[in-house]
Amino acid sequence: VLETLKSLPRPAVLTFSTSPDGIVSFKTWPPLVDLDLKDSADPCRSYVVVTGFSRLPSFGKNSKQIAVDDRVVAVNGASVTSLPYDKVMDVLRHAMASPPYRVDFSRSGSVATTTVTFPKGPMGILFRSDKDHGVYVKKFVAGLGPAERSGLVYRGCAILQVCGKNVDGLDVEGVQSMIDHAQPPYHLTVRDMDMENTLSLLYS
Repeated sequence: VLETLKSLPRPAVLTFSTSPDGIVSFKTWPPLVDLDLKDSADPCRSYVVVTGFSRLPSFGKNSKQIAVDDRVVAVNGASVTSLPYDKVMDVLRHAMASPPYRVDFSRSGSVATTTVTFPKGPMGILFRSDKDHGVYVKKFVAGLGPAERSGLVYRGCAILQVCGKNVDGLDVEGVQSMIDHAQPPYHLTVRDMDMENTLSLLYS
């Protein structure tokens, strides 16, 4: 640790934690985590750990009402055709913060518009700007799930509780069932296994 501290550029920011465990709260559920069973240093105990994340399908693509190169013409009924790209992005972000929201699209060569109602963000769309300063659909993208988006749940961490209920003795299917049938308020209690192993070495 001392060698690492000596090599850090100054000023350095240090983060301290007294426990490898943490509670991560979620506004939306399920957290969309991939799980697996992993043995621990204790031969009598194993953990269900996060091995990856599932992505949210693109709502824009699944709506089948939007195509690549469609132009954004209005958000919640207000025209955005005269606004620059960054301003349109601000309008969309503001709309996403208060779902549901409506976005009007027009197809190249057509004066007709299509209104798509998004029940919640994100849209699952990557936009681009063109020479005419319009904002167009560049491509459809999968969105980050709640756990991955939080930045507090990561590959290798162990699941200890689902919404306050212990998962001791459960296998992957059991923990997944708890996640599937969980009731709000939604949160996961997770353990940083790297920190757990480090603390075990320090105090053994």
